[in-house]
Amino acid sequence: MAVIVRFPREAFLPENHLQMLTKMIGACKLNLGDVAIVNDATQRVNINVLKDQLSPKRILLFGVTPEETGLPLNFPAFKDQEYAGSTYLYTPSLDELNQETEEGKMLKRKLWESLKKIFGV
Repeated sequence: MAVIVRFPREAFLPENHLQMLTKMIGACKLNLGDVAIVNDATQRVNINVLKDQLSPKRILLFGVTPEETGLPLNFPAFKDQEYAGSTYLYTPSLDELNQETEEGKMLKRKLWESLKKIFGV
């Protein structure tokens, strides 16, 4: 699985977001060893290059739109999309998801419902 994020001041992502991501993928029966985290801020992601290098079956886009990766399609947040042998899920950024507000909790619930569908948990 590939996770694409955008954090201009980080090599990968801030520790609090890594903790949330670790819990999330653990609930999907995966661990960090199963995931490639790519920070789009350090090097722009080209989806074709990423797919050639990593061959991910699932690609999660956190705050990076499908168009920004070079995908030739657009789809709404929290709606999984099959394309060219991979399943894509676009969501708001981890900054928006990882808040202890009602909006943050609602976004996390939407994310979890999408992940359950994609991973069959």
